[in-house]
Amino acid sequence: MRKSLFAVALVAALVVPATALANPAPVVTSDVKITPSTKTKAGKFNFTVVNSADSKTTLGGLKLALPAGVKLDGNKLKTCKLSVLQNGSPSDCPSAAKLGTGVAYASLVTAAVAPNCVAAPATSGCLTFDTYFFVGARRQLNVYLKQRGGDIAQAFAGKISANGRTLTIAIPENLRMPAPGLYSALQQLSGTFTKSVKSGGKLYSFVTTSKKCSGAVTATLTYAQNTAGPAPAPVSVTKTVACK
Repeated sequence: MRKSLFAVALVAALVVPATALANPAPVVTSDVKITPSTKTKAGKFNFTVVNSADSKTTLGGLKLALPAGVKLDGNKLKTCKLSVLQNGSPSDCPSAAKLGTGVAYASLVTAAVAPNCVAAPATSGCLTFDTYFFVGARRQLNVYLKQRGGDIAQAFAGKISANGRTLTIAIPENLRMPAPGLYSALQQLSGTFTKSVKSGGKLYSFVTTSKKCSGAVTATLTYAQNTAGPAPAPVSVTKTVACK
């Protein structure tokens, strides 16, 4: 990612220097929908995680813990290597590896009142990103983030646990701190995952569910230090989801 891409927002941030202020503790909300898989149809997982704007917190990572009857698995599916995205764009990946898309919102941490980019993304100081998700490997999901109306572009990976029930995505350092001493605050990350392939007469789905796939989905956000002070403790939110 080129630092010049934050030029306009950077100038605005420097007008009001960031100082160590007592900001409210982060409040996290989530929305999740799960469509069950069948013998002939892929399952689908939709998520939106929102981090409160006024907390001015720099996101370190996201972890999604799924119900016992839901798992993520790239077995038998086409993949798009992280290096392909790092050196190119989503158009360089096979369409059979694409899981879905989403939207992310962010702002820069300054002493000014933080814009609520989720509620009003056109507000000055807000950055909007399209996010693309790909199968990276059986236990890896790759993310490509692209700024709307700008040239910020970043690829990074999410790790899937051995049992397929936990997805962990670390936010790269250059997204957390796009310029020396200047920090970002990611306010929303969302996405959709769905893909399947038939092999040997069997359907393999990236999102696989059992009959008892309803249950709790827990989203945990971890934070990094920024100009507002030390990183807050991780915040988790749990939502009970009906698989339907």
